[in-house]
Amino acid sequence: MLQRIKLYYSGRNTVKLLLTYTVIYTIPNIFGLSSAEYPGFYFVWQLFSLFLLVLMSLHISHKLRPSPSRMLIIAALVFLSKLVTLQLLLSTASVGVGAKFAFNEFYPVLLMFIFYSLLGGAGISQRNFADFMRLYVYFVVFAGVYNFGMNFDRILSFTSSTGLYTYELQSFFENRNAYGLVLAFGIIATFYLKAAKRLKNCTANIIAAFLSVNIFLTLSRGAIGIILIFAFIYSIQKGFVAFTKFLATMIVLVATLCLVFGTTFLSENLIRAESGTTHRSAIQSYGLNYFYTGNELFGTGEKIRPLLKDEFNVSSVHNSYVDMLVTGGWLMIVLYCLLIAAILHTSVRLPHSYRNEKRFFYALFIAYFLYSLIETAIPFKISPTSAVITIFIYITPLYIRNGATNFAQHPIR
Repeated sequence: MLQRIKLYYSGRNTVKLLLTYTVIYTIPNIFGLSSAEYPGFYFVWQLFSLFLLVLMSLHISHKLRPSPSRMLIIAALVFLSKLVTLQLLLSTASVGVGAKFAFNEFYPVLLMFIFYSLLGGAGISQRNFADFMRLYVYFVVFAGVYNFGMNFDRILSFTSSTGLYTYELQSFFENRNAYGLVLAFGIIATFYLKAAKRLKNCTANIIAAFLSVNIFLTLSRGAIGIILIFAFIYSIQKGFVAFTKFLATMIVLVATLCLVFGTTFLSENLIRAESGTTHRSAIQSYGLNYFYTGNELFGTGEKIRPLLKDEFNVSSVHNSYVDMLVTGGWLMIVLYCLLIAAILHTSVRLPHSYRNEKRFFYALFIAYFLYSLIETAIPFKISPTSAVITIFIYITPLYIRNGATNFAQHPIR
C-alpha cells in the first residue's frame, strides 16, 4: 500500500512537469513576444532552462535514475540524422541560416532524451492522467476568458466581419490556428474527463460549450475538424447509442449555427468553399519541389523557413509529412514512423481496465494523423501547438503504460 502511495505522488510530480512543459511556450506571447523571433526565442530558452533545473531537482530529491525506453534508440538515430543535416546546412548557409535554426535542429533530440531517458521510466496512473487533463482544461479556460476580456468589443461585432482576417481572435497565442488547436485539445480533454466520470456532467458541458464558442470565433477549420473526427471515432468505439448521440448533437449544433449566424456567414467565413485550401496546395507543392532539389535522404533542415516567409508569408508548408520530408528527408519520415509505431504498440498493450484510455488514444491518433495533412503539427518543436501534440500524442501513452505496469506490480493487499 505504501509503495502505491509513493507511485501516486511520483505520478503527481510527473504531471506537474508535463503541464509546465505544455504551457511554457505560451508565456512569451502573453508579454507580446513571439518564440519565432529572437527576443521571444531567447526567453523560451531561459524558461526551458528553468524547466530543466526543476526536472533535475526532482531527480535528485527522489533519487531517480534514467530509464531508457525503446524510443531512445530512435532518438539516437534522429541525433545522427540531425548531425548530417546540420553539416549540410552549414555548408550551404548562403540563405542566411542563423544560430536559431541550428538550435532548432537539435532541440527535438534534447526533448527526446528528457522524456524518453531521464523520464523514460515515469509512470502516471489513471487518476494522475485525469489530474493532468483537468489542469490543462483549466489553462485553456483561462485562455478563453483572456480572449473574451481582451477582445470583447471585437467579438460583439464578429458577425459583421467582411472577411476571415478582419478579426484575429487568438487570445495570447501567435495566431488563430494555434489557439484553435489548443482549444481543440481542451475540448477533447473535457470529453475524456466526462467519459471517465472525473468531471461532473453539468460542469463538463458548461466548459465544453464555452470552449466551443471560443473555437468557433477562431474560424479555424483544422481545429474544428480534429474535434469532429475525434468525437466521431470515439463514439463509434463506444457503440450504437454513443454514435446516435453524436449524430443528434451534430444536427442540433449545425441547425443552431445556421439559425443564429445564417448560412451566408458560415459559407463565407467558416466553410470558405471558394477559397478551397487557402493556398495550402501551392505551399505544399513549393515544399515538395524544394525537397526534390535538395538532399532527399537527410533533407535540408530549416533552410526553407525564410524562403516560405518571403514567398507566402508563412513559416511552414501546412503539412506535417511534407515538412518532415523537407527538413529531415526520407530518413526522418522513417524514424517518425517507427516512433509512432512504438507509441501505438504501447497503447495496444494497455490492460482492459484502461479501455477508456485506449479508446481515447485511438480516436486522438486518427484525428491527429488526418489533421497533419492540412497543418504542420510536428512534435518536439519550439511552439505551443507542438508542445500540446508532444505531450498528448507522444508522451502520455508511454507514461500511462508505465503506470499500469507499476501499479500491477504493487496491488493493494
